[in-house]
Parts: sequence; C-alpha cells; structure tokens
Amino acid sequence: MNAAASSSRANREPAAVDAFRPDVLLLDLAMPGISGTEVMDTLHRRGVQLPVVVISGRFDAQAPAGVQVVDKPFSLSKVSRAVAAALGRAGDA
Repeated sequence: MNAAASSSRANREPAAVDAFRPDVLLLDLAMPGISGTEVMDTLHRRGVQLPVVVISGRFDAQAPAGVQVVDKPFSLSKVSRAVAAALGRAGDA
C-alpha cells in the first residue's frame, strides 16, 4: 500500500462510524494504514463518543481512561465481557 492510499484510508475509516452508528467500537492497535490510537484520536477530535474495546498483542498497551483492553490471544468470552463492560452492562456477559 502506498502512502497516498494509506493517508486516504486513514481519513476514510473513522467516517464509517458516522455511517454505521455502532454501539461499541472494537479496535486493534496495529492495523494496516491507520492505528487504533489514530482512529480514537480522530473520533475524539470529531466529538464522537463511543465505548471502545482495544484488542492488542502488546501486553504493555496503554489505553485512555474508560477504554477496555483485551490482550491477544483472546477468547470470545473475554471479548464479550469487555464489550459488556464498555457498554456499562457488566452482568450481561
């Protein structure tokens, strides 16, 4: 992927949130073209507030306050608990 394509994709990805209006956002920190941190920063600058679950293979991953972090490798139950916590429904998972 060239730099122009990466830049274009980086600007386009956060726009998908506007189109789909998700209840929660699952992000990996290391994604091609744009990092999960960049997505969170872009959404924050746009005033979009969504519960976020970060999935990372980095055990030292730092996430902003209130962001749930799930380490790789992960199980479906770990992700389910993190999503429920992000949505404020800790008893759902």
